[in-house]
Formats: sequence, structure tokens, C-alpha cells
Amino acid sequence: MRRPLLSAAVVYAAGILVGDFLHAPFQWLLVACLAVALVALISVRLRWIFILGAFLLLGWTNMVWRTAVVPSSDLRVLLSDKPEYVTVRGKLRQPPAEHIFERHHEEAMRSVAYIDVAALARGTNWQSASGQLIVMTPGVLPEQFYTGQCVAISGVIQQPSGPFADELFDSKSFLKRKGIYYQLRATSTNDWQIAAGGTTKPLSDRFAAYAKNTLAIGLSEEDLPLRLIWTLVLDWKAPMTASVEEPFVKAGTFHIFAVDGLRIGLITAMLVTFFQVLRVPRALAGFLTIPTIWFYAGLTGFPASAIRASIMATIVIGGWAVKRPSDLVNSLFTAALIILLWDPQQLFQAGFQLSFVVVLCIVLVLPIVRSWLGKPFEPDPFLPKQIAAQQFWHGGWIAHPRKFFVDTLAISLAAWLGSIPLGAQYFHVFNIISTPANFVVVPMTALTLISCLGSLLTGFWAPSLAGLFNHASWGLMKGIIVISQWCVQWRPAAINVSTPTLLTSTWYYAVLLALLTGWIF
Repeated sequence: MRRPLLSAAVVYAAGILVGDFLHAPFQWLLVACLAVALVALISVRLRWIFILGAFLLLGWTNMVWRTAVVPSSDLRVLLSDKPEYVTVRGKLRQPPAEHIFERHHEEAMRSVAYIDVAALARGTNWQSASGQLIVMTPGVLPEQFYTGQCVAISGVIQQPSGPFADELFDSKSFLKRKGIYYQLRATSTNDWQIAAGGTTKPLSDRFAAYAKNTLAIGLSEEDLPLRLIWTLVLDWKAPMTASVEEPFVKAGTFHIFAVDGLRIGLITAMLVTFFQVLRVPRALAGFLTIPTIWFYAGLTGFPASAIRASIMATIVIGGWAVKRPSDLVNSLFTAALIILLWDPQQLFQAGFQLSFVVVLCIVLVLPIVRSWLGKPFEPDPFLPKQIAAQQFWHGGWIAHPRKFFVDTLAISLAAWLGSIPLGAQYFHVFNIISTPANFVVVPMTALTLISCLGSLLTGFWAPSLAGLFNHASWGLMKGIIVISQWCVQWRPAAINVSTPTLLTSTWYYAVLLALLTGWIF
């Protein structure tokens, strides 16, 4: 079979969907999965069918296991639907994230943290508890609260609220897919206390503080471009208010602010190119590139988007390093299978769907779109190569800019075609201006990221040089903001649409891939 892991990943994902609707006993599912896997080892003629059946049951089992209420100390057992004033004790999963929101046309700050709960107290009676919790606190928490710190927090605990109106953001469903069923609201930062000491601040937290200071060297004030640079490099979500997000969402350029495939892909390409210029052997280049990618993902705190992109880059670079025949579709579904084995709830998250569906469309559609866009520049097939190379559009200095223009436009168009239903699903927007906007913004994002990396590498020993990099990245980010805002002024740049049905989205992708890849013919 040419792409064996494509079938395995699709069937495993189907098992997750079954497990989301049918909650059979976990023990029975595990026994059935092991039995089918054993039959697959014994059978010869029907082995592949039983292997796919085992993957289906594996997805079903994993989903039921991850969502089942197993311990008696589960928060879903201890708490009711009514709000309660409690004190919780647990560990911070990541540093408290700052969020800027607008209140009466003024900026206000709040901190959002995720806690692994260990104990719960009503009054003075403590009892063991387990589960994850999201904590929201007005103001900014001091730096003494960091990843792994044991904390005690007092506040009102309740279930997250649903959407305020149809087709608006549903925080309850969003948090449920992350395994969070309750939220705690503290009245102020005074409700936070350190429950136990002895832990050291992790490298990711220390790097975030260093990077924010370094990327601000030479800049006069903390303005929007600088804040968005921190978002681009460090996944700092504080400045992403509704008014800031709106032009990027409507222009279709909002994806640049996630530690996702674009950023990991750019870093991977820069590393591979750098090693190739130094004539480093391919195997050694891959051996050095893969740990560097994961190190960067770790410095940003291992967000889910960075893990997805790093897994995909590891598979592709690993195959390239050992000189194995590459099949991007098979590699993509291999990465999807690994991620869903790690966390089956990822299947229902917007980031996972956008990442893999858009990349799949790029892989399948890009060659066709590139061929269409490149046809006007192709030489006459009846001309000798020596004469064709002397023509303006086909040789000399124009060849590389022409190839860059066609490839960038083709990637932007393929990504736009692949994101239309999902953009309508999660942002309720149909972007018309997305392709020309990304044609300009994506290369500028790459240059901004290069400047930021230059600043981070020189900030501790050459601050003046880091300042030059920072001015360059600030100017590029300012340009990205202006271009996105300018694109939105075109009418119509984007159209507000309702959520498409599952049948509509499925039919769209089926027709798109069938037509543009030639399967229908």
C-alpha cells in the first residue's frame, strides 16, 4: 500500500468520533481492541482489514478513556452545577497568561492560568481532588507564579458559560475539548498564594522574560507593533483583543500569530538552508535541525500548535535526512495519527483542523495551481533550450524572482481554497482578499521572524546590533498591520457568513480535491 498511514489515521479518527457519541465501558473496548489486534497477527488474507478494525477500536478506546470519570476525586463528582466559593490547591500547567481587554474604551488587564488541581476546600475542610481548572484573575500576577509552582487560589468556581447567542464563541465546548469542565474566578491577585516552594523557574519562563526585554531594545515604547512581535515570536496572546484581531481575521492573515506550521516551517527552512550553505552532510543537518525545532517549541512553552508543527517537521526532515522517498500526504497523516494518539480531543480543535486540512490542500492542490500560474511564463516547447534561456521571461536574472512570485502566489491561493469552509466555521468570514494579502504578508512575516531571531542571538553580547534588528522587525510588523488594515478597506474584502453544515463542508472539500487533483477524471 502506497500510503498506509493515511488509512490508519482516517480510521483512527473515525473511532474517536464514535467514542465521542458512544461511551461504552472502557474495559470491554480495551479487550475488543486487543482481540482484534491479535486476530490481525494471526490472519494473513484479511490482515489489513483487522488492522484497520484495531485502529478504529483504538481511537474509540482512547477517547472513552480520556473523557471517562474514573476517580472519585474528579471535580465533576465533587462539584455541582451551582457556583460555590472554594479554595483550590494545585500546580500551574504554564505561566499565567496576560490578556488585554477593552472596558469603557480603556485597556484593562487580566491573568488566565491553567491549574492541575490536587485538593479542594470548602471553608476549612480539605479533600483530595483531580482535574484541570481555568482561573481568571483581574490584574497581572507577579513573576513568582510560574510553570510547576504549587499554588492555592480562592474564588468562585462554576461551569463555563455557553455562547451568548447562536453561532458566537462557545467557551464551554471549547474548554470541554481541553478537558476543563470548571472555571474559577478570583476577585484579585491577593487571592493567590504559593502553597509550596522548592521549584525552580523553568527555562521557557526565563526565556520569555529575556526575549520580551531583548526584542524591545532600542524601541521607545511598548506599542501595538512591539506587542504583536511578542505574539509572533513568543505566542504572547495579551494584545489580541477583538479590535486588534478584526483586520487580520477579515484579511485572512490572522494565522501568522500562532506558533504553527508557518513559523516552524520558516525556522526549519532557514536551518536547512544554513546547513546547506555550510555544506553540512544531509544526515548531520537533519540531526541538528530536529532538536533545534523542538528546543524552540519548548522555549515557547510547548503550545499545542507548536507540537503539531514540530511533529510534522520531524517526520519530513527525518525522512529527508536518511534519504528516504518522501510522500508528504503520508507524512501528514503520520503526524496526525501521532498527535491524536497523544490527545484525541485535538481532532475537535480549530487549530488542528485548520493546520492539517489546509496543509493537505496545499500538498494536493499546489502542483496544479503552480502549473496554471506558471503556464504564461513557460517557453515555447519547440524552441531549443539555449534560445529559450535567452528570452526575458525564461532566463537570466528574472528567473528566480519569477519562480518566487509564482510559488508564493500558488501557496497563498491553495491555502485560501483549503481554508474557506473552516474560516466560515470558526470566524464566520469568507475572505475575498486573503490570497493577495498573504502574498505580501507571509514573506514580510518571514523577514520579521529572521530579524527577531537575529535580535535574540545578539541581544546578550551586542545590544546595539540587536536594536538594529528590532527596528527592522518593528518596521516590518508595522507594515503587516497597515497592509492588513488597508486590505480590509477594499469592498468587499470579506463577507460575514453563517456556519456551514457538515455536509456542505464535506461536499466542498470532496469537489475541490476531486477537480484540482484530477481524481474526478
